[in-house]
Amino acid sequence: MLTSRNRRWVLAPTAAVLVLVAAACSGSDPTATPQPTASPRPAATPTAEAMEQTTVMAEIANFTQQSLTVKKGATVIWTNKDAAPHTSTSGVSPNAGPVGAPDTDTWNSGIFNQDGTFSHTFDQVGTFPYFCTAHPFMTATVTVTE
Repeated sequence: MLTSRNRRWVLAPTAAVLVLVAAACSGSDPTATPQPTASPRPAATPTAEAMEQTTVMAEIANFTQQSLTVKKGATVIWTNKDAAPHTSTSGVSPNAGPVGAPDTDTWNSGIFNQDGTFSHTFDQVGTFPYFCTAHPFMTATVTVTE
């Protein structure tokens, strides 16, 4: 039977073993010289040239087109993320009333299916409306700046 005096002799070595096991598992060497940790460097500030995107990705998803603002000379790449076929066609949608008429001289992707892409490079400054010929309610604009 363990008396309180005997328990002390059993518990003290057990506690010492647990402390040593925990120290060994931690992987730290108590005699090692502490090393400085590296400080995170602040992210570099991009230059004005780096901030000018020359390629802009635009997703067609959930039956919506994206209105975009890009720099002159930028290429927009549309990707159809819907299961339904879509187009990216310059001009005003026929849903806009009598003013609406496709302006296929600027760009017209034709039908492209899910995960299909179409690209157009914008060489002139201005605001260019566009829509989907398969779903004329899908409208947006590309605004091109200097």
